[in-house]
Amino acid sequence: MARRTIVEIVLLLVAPIIFTAGSLAQSPVVSSLSPTSGVVGTQVTINGSGFGTTRGSSNVSFNGWGGSVVSWSATQIVATVPSNATTGPVTVTVSGTSSNTNVVFTMPNPAITSLSPNTGAVGTSVTVNGTGFGDTQGTSTVKLNGVVATVISWSATQIVVTVPNTISGSMIVTEGGVASSGVTFTVPAPQITSISPTSGVVGTQVTINGSGFGPTSGTNSSVNFGGGYGAASASWSSTQIVATVPQGAVTGSVTVTVNTVESNTNQVFTMPDPVITSLSPNSGAVGTSVTINGTGLGSSQGTSTVKLNGVAATVTSWSATQIVATVPNTISGSMIVTEGGVASNRVTFTVPPPQITSISPTSGGVGTQVTINGSGFGPTQGSS
Repeated sequence: MARRTIVEIVLLLVAPIIFTAGSLAQSPVVSSLSPTSGVVGTQVTINGSGFGTTRGSSNVSFNGWGGSVVSWSATQIVATVPSNATTGPVTVTVSGTSSNTNVVFTMPNPAITSLSPNTGAVGTSVTVNGTGFGDTQGTSTVKLNGVVATVISWSATQIVVTVPNTISGSMIVTEGGVASSGVTFTVPAPQITSISPTSGVVGTQVTINGSGFGPTSGTNSSVNFGGGYGAASASWSSTQIVATVPQGAVTGSVTVTVNTVESNTNQVFTMPDPVITSLSPNSGAVGTSVTINGTGLGSSQGTSTVKLNGVAATVTSWSATQIVATVPNTISGSMIVTEGGVASNRVTFTVPPPQITSISPTSGGVGTQVTINGSGFGPTQGSS
């Protein structure tokens, strides 16, 4: 046996220690992936070295997004592509040391191939067919005309959504931060087919039948009677609305507006002109209470008026067929009711001239207080 020098003996003793330390310090290396592309949820086998025999605190990321680990060994890892992952390098990090970044996993861009149906009102269920959507929704979205649609179901090739409260535009799927190309979806304008009744006064409830109204009125929908007077809706569905004729409404088209899109204008609601049939009494002094009987007066006063000889009368009560008002401080003339901007016929009301029946005392000097009895003086002096 050859004689060994002291240096050779030291090297033989230290070399294993140096080798072992170097092995422990080895960086993880990713050599290949299988498959090399796929959608969220795809299981990917990562081949390489230096991963460590057990996972411990090590992890796998897909372009920066952590993947769920299925299995782990020193040379092979199986991990699931996470939500939000995009095309980019797959890296393995062991004890704070990251692997190479030149092995790329490709996330196919989402693509819509068809919509079924490709037209429908708000609330319609639409099937979005295509590829690259990802197995689950995660943070992905479907938007129509920029408005998020409610998702009913989601898979890599098919999504079912509900048409949101918006107008026609592009349907787009965004998966992992990547948007698909837009496919046109048409939201038809609201259409009124009939109204019932077709005439009435303020306060009348009108049933409006049609389509494309949307399942709820939302904040962008409205019903208008005769020139844009907004009506309060008692109920609302995609095909039927019950609305109340508002104050100020006049004879004209009933329209439904959904998301700034207005319906047809050929359905007309007739507001009967106010008509005075009688006054009781038909004469009286200022301050007298007068009952005005008639039709089409409106269920409540709102901005409507009663005038005698052009002077507004104070209203005590108001209904569609009867108004009670107080004779204003004026002279004889025509009594007129104006409802919804439309004036009634004119009916004469007589304000008799003031009449003195007696004075007391009948004589006296300057400064004497005299009581004057009679009628038609009016409840207050006013300018008399």
